[in-house]
Amino acid sequence: MLKPIMHTDTTVYVSGDDSGIDWQATCAAYLTDRAKAAERLRGIATFLGVNGRPVEDLAREVVTPDPVSDKAACAWLIGDDAAKSPGSTAKHYKAIDGEKLTRFVLGVIPPGEAARIADECKIGGEQMLWRAFLSGLRDIENFDDHAPKVRVDGVEYVDPSWLRKRFGRGLRGFAIEVGRHIWLWNQMSEADSKN
Repeated sequence: MLKPIMHTDTTVYVSGDDSGIDWQATCAAYLTDRAKAAERLRGIATFLGVNGRPVEDLAREVVTPDPVSDKAACAWLIGDDAAKSPGSTAKHYKAIDGEKLTRFVLGVIPPGEAARIADECKIGGEQMLWRAFLSGLRDIENFDDHAPKVRVDGVEYVDPSWLRKRFGRGLRGFAIEVGRHIWLWNQMSEADSKN
């Protein structure tokens, strides 16, 4: 797992909601050990407690190949990996032939901004995740629009005003998801990221 150490560090994140994901190829590559997958799903279900019932059901179903339960199992397992290492999504998700997956380049949130976000927003709340998205996104690769950049402390970030316009409404769910991973990645080694 790559922990952010310097202000210039980055990692890449691919959303599980990307329409270019080839779920059949992704599941074939990811679910090579179905017993281990079932064990991990049971662990996730236990962690979720009363909300883990559907994941516990997947743990029983994943031992036998089925396209519907395989996709759901992969989504949970890759999502669990992403919470520890967002860059793993770029490795695990396979693209449909002729398609390119949108890759969000996550950066280190400038320390002063990270402190302001933590002070002003409910931890884990949508506003906190939105602000993490605006403050920590370095680039968007394979997107239908070129993302303009601004420099903050000598490091390029995607222009927050452009992000507000482009992701403020219909794509806000993606922004919140990406913001969650920016925040989690930054928290892995917050003290080390303050260079």
